[in-house]
Amino acid sequence: TPHAINQSSEYKKYQLTIFGLSQPNKPLNNATIGELQHLLKRLEVSEIDICIDSTNPLSMEAFKLFGTIDTHFSTTYLHNPRGLTYITKLCYYNKQRKDSLSMPLYRLELTCKTRGKIGTLFIPLDDIRTILEML
Repeated sequence: TPHAINQSSEYKKYQLTIFGLSQPNKPLNNATIGELQHLLKRLEVSEIDICIDSTNPLSMEAFKLFGTIDTHFSTTYLHNPRGLTYITKLCYYNKQRKDSLSMPLYRLELTCKTRGKIGTLFIPLDDIRTILEML
């Protein structure tokens, strides 16, 4: 069951955070993606963050193929990655170190636009697939 937290910084500006849409052993199915798209449209969401966890580290050389990386502490950022239409930022870090976990875990966060060129709402699955194939 997704959980949501609303945080208001201005009268009409909200940040909606939804946790628990899928687990590593239960990928998102078409019905869940459809429900998510309906929610995004209803709430007029223009951008989403998608997190992908892995027990294996990513290749930093492959990461660099998308552009110039910027590292702060142990987190690597890549703004406006090349070759991707709807992904505006990539963020990669060692989640085991950050959260003091007992097992290795690495997180890739993708910041994605949810509006197409003609205003249609979608989740950029093609861009996400491209990233996963490269890394």
